[in-house]
This record gives sequence, structure tokens and C-alpha cells, in this order.
Amino acid sequence: MKRSLFDTLSDSIELEDALNAGAVSQFVSVKQAASLLQVSERTIRRLVATNEIPAYYIRSLVRIQWSDIMEYVEAE
Repeated sequence: MKRSLFDTLSDSIELEDALNAGAVSQFVSVKQAASLLQVSERTIRRLVATNEIPAYYIRSLVRIQWSDIMEYVEAE
């Protein structure tokens, strides 16, 4: 089975480099954010619901900006 880019990037430095190079979208899904932070999707949804991490809604889709995730991680 082919692994996604998010599965193969091992740390945030590599991902940040990829973002800066335009190789990865600036926005991630709840599932991708959970995988990147190694938490459950429920945790990400709770952080979004309590406005700890801002999110953007496109109909029923939730997208989170990578820079907002990094700000949250650095603040913790």
C-alpha cells in the first residue's frame, strides 16, 4: 500500500520545509492534523470547537491551516 506524504514525513521540520517549498497544502484535514500531532480526531475536533485551533469550514469539510497547528504546538 502506498503511504501518503503525511505518513512518511517524520517530524515537523521536514513538513515545514515541504510547506515552504509548496510541496504540501497549507491546509490539512482533521484526520491529517490528528495524524501529524499523534492525537485522535476527536481531540482535534475539540480543539477546533473550543477555538484553541482556528478552522475553516467548506460546507461540511473542516480545514486547518498548518501555521495555526504550529502556533498551537509552540504555545503548549
